[in-house]
Amino acid sequence: MDIVGFTERSKEADQLLASAGLSGSEIEAHWADATKQENRKIVRDAIDKVADTKTREGVISDVLGVVVVGLSQLTVALSKAKSLADVNAAAQPLADIGAVVDAALKSGSLKLPYMVKTGGAQGVLADMTKLSNGVAAVFAAAQTPAK
Repeated sequence: MDIVGFTERSKEADQLLASAGLSGSEIEAHWADATKQENRKIVRDAIDKVADTKTREGVISDVLGVVVVGLSQLTVALSKAKSLADVNAAAQPLADIGAVVDAALKSGSLKLPYMVKTGGAQGVLADMTKLSNGVAAVFAAAQTPAK
């Protein structure tokens, strides 16, 4: 429920919610959700000050390109490896990149967002699962013939 004109909790806002039929616990839940949404907006606005959407997409695209090319080259080289030396040689380009990332993480000069988010890696995986399952459900529904 949107409370037009009320940007923060007040006695009047609570009375309006109660007059709309919400119980005390529903009013508490409403304000908790409003606070959560406002906090999310504050964080997103701060992120937008670090870099605009197009810049963030560009950086993510570059990182993804490095990962895809490195993984592709590793996969092809490993499929042709005949010895442990071949395996080591195949892994070396990604190991070099990994060493740079690892050193930056250990020195503190690189901090990945998931490392400081509430929930850490498990939270990111939960977000990924929710998003992936939601998008998959949309695709599945779009492919289901209409009755």
